[in-house]
Amino acid sequence: MKKMILAALLVSTATLSFAGNAHADEMDKIVNNPKEKTEVGINFKTNDGSLQTEGPFKGHLAVVFNPTRFHFGSGKVAAAGSNNLIFDQEGADATVQAEKQFLVVNDDREANGTTVNPGQEWHVTATFSGLKTSAGDDLASTIKLKTGVAQGYAIGSAIDPVTQDYIPANPNADATVITDLASTEQANFDGGSEVTLTKDSAVTVFGRKTADPGKKGGVATQITDVQLLIPDGTGAAGKTFTGDITWALADTYK
Repeated sequence: MKKMILAALLVSTATLSFAGNAHADEMDKIVNNPKEKTEVGINFKTNDGSLQTEGPFKGHLAVVFNPTRFHFGSGKVAAAGSNNLIFDQEGADATVQAEKQFLVVNDDREANGTTVNPGQEWHVTATFSGLKTSAGDDLASTIKLKTGVAQGYAIGSAIDPVTQDYIPANPNADATVITDLASTEQANFDGGSEVTLTKDSAVTVFGRKTADPGKKGGVATQITDVQLLIPDGTGAAGKTFTGDITWALADTYK
């Protein structure tokens, strides 16, 4: 970094020096008001890795946390367009606890003796909206991500005095609420796979595939290696595209 800064200063100095000194009779020809400008800017994002959902959690099967955002920064395309562009996610360090992105499901269902029992199968799907500008211009794209092997999650015992619902322990603030599961229990869940999301297509990303009757508690998978793939960037220059991913939980497995 120091070498790069030094080189830039040397080039600037050489350029400025090359112009030479103005003579007294030329001073009135010098324009002191610059007319050319170079844009400078930066967009800061928070590093919150996971976002708590609204619940309710107590007595329910619920998604408790999902990734806060997938941000891919700024890209560059040629005037005639660029094909097969790949962008890695920015601002989410998978090794920093505060920035880890988790998908967390908690099973606190009360058995009713017939159709509802804790430990029954479930699955979570992710649906990518696709990308578009505020003016409605679409950009064909897909998202790839990896899910980690299933880990245990402890929601805690804190209760909100108003809602009488759990106040979920935050896995980004307290690493101890995420624990490793025995391999035999890990085998009951999906995880440790690569998932591809295409526009408006619901894809299963996590789930309990084998029932464990009566089993309550939480389970988490860490989302990593998120990439945005754009097959054709023609017409994208100078535009900002946004979209979202909808996480949906169902009490069956598929």
